[in-house]
Amino acid sequence: MISFLEPHRFGQHTVVEVTGEIDVASAPHLRDRLLALLNRGADSLVVDLRGVTFVDSTGVGSLLRIYHRQSLLGGSVHFVADHPQVLRVFEVMQLDRRLHVTPTVAAVELCCPSTVQLPDSVSMPLDTSRTAS
Repeated sequence: MISFLEPHRFGQHTVVEVTGEIDVASAPHLRDRLLALLNRGADSLVVDLRGVTFVDSTGVGSLLRIYHRQSLLGGSVHFVADHPQVLRVFEVMQLDRRLHVTPTVAAVELCCPSTVQLPDSVSMPLDTSRTAS
């Protein structure tokens, strides 16, 4: 069984908290729910798996499908996980090399800020050579 909390915003990231087990019975529901968010325009999706205690190969396939879909759309997907069994599956399948996995949602914002801020000393030149016709 799997459950979801309603998506919420953390900066510019859309965060979905998932709890339970991601297996052959629940993976299609997870996939469909996350694909719906991507199709509605979530540019940066954070899938919080800290409440997940088990992931089987079907669950891994669903997470990879979400990752690939978002890559095609030009967005990003971040996975938050801290359960040893889930992290072990990611490690054995070498997903930790391919997917962005962090221990907390705050760590996503630290490594992948939702907005790019230029230092005060950096100025962007204004292109005045273009004029409206």
